[in-house]
Amino acid sequence: MGDKKTESLKRKKQKTLDMLLLHGDMIRGSLVKTWKKCGRAGCRCESGEKHPHTYLSTSGKRGNTIVYVRPEQEAAFRRGVKAYRKAVSLLDEISRVNIEIIKGGVADEK
Repeated sequence: MGDKKTESLKRKKQKTLDMLLLHGDMIRGSLVKTWKKCGRAGCRCESGEKHPHTYLSTSGKRGNTIVYVRPEQEAAFRRGVKAYRKAVSLLDEISRVNIEIIKGGVADEK
């Protein structure tokens, strides 16, 4: 692989790493919305109009975890989940660039 190509790939890698740093508020998981009855007498949910609830669902070494998300927190959680997905995409791009660099015989000294 030529030096120009190598330098171009290294610049692309650095730019992608810089973009990754912008997604520091990432949250791994999925937001799940459910509707439930509250059980209070006379509440509208008795007639079928249930209350919405949002949860963050994650899975890991200790199994699945569900965390209740208050309505005023939902937008922040949505941004965090979106940031995580973008970060995963950026990591995939870095991996592809690293493969190209290594296959071209150029190892990063870092």
